[in-house]
Amino acid sequence: MNKQLSIFDYFSIEPFKDKTDFIEKTVHQIRKDFALSGLKLDLPENQELKNYDELFSHLRPAIENLLQKEYPRLLSLLYQIDLTPETIHKAKIEQPDLTETELITALIINREFKKIVIRMYFRSKSMN
Repeated sequence: MNKQLSIFDYFSIEPFKDKTDFIEKTVHQIRKDFALSGLKLDLPENQELKNYDELFSHLRPAIENLLQKEYPRLLSLLYQIDLTPETIHKAKIEQPDLTETELITALIINREFKKIVIRMYFRSKSMN
């Protein structure tokens, strides 16, 4: 899943997709947000996921399951992550070739990646 969603073009995560430390922090953030929504997420432990594509392939089945069996909990998760219905709708229009599962998985990872990148950026600025 290498497509960059245009709704996120103003801040690209592309330079960070293969950086293990960003992947680890993103996995941690995804687990945290799942837990805050009352969901358990079964992802490999730290350093087992080496890049964005591996994370995507492990997260996609969990999102598929939520879509099919626990839609209200998925909505709670999306709210926790700060993915609005408008954002999802716009992404559906921009990426009609993606399944709903692929789209939501990509949006979740992109949003969580951005949280990490922004947090790290501002921490480094405060240290200067």
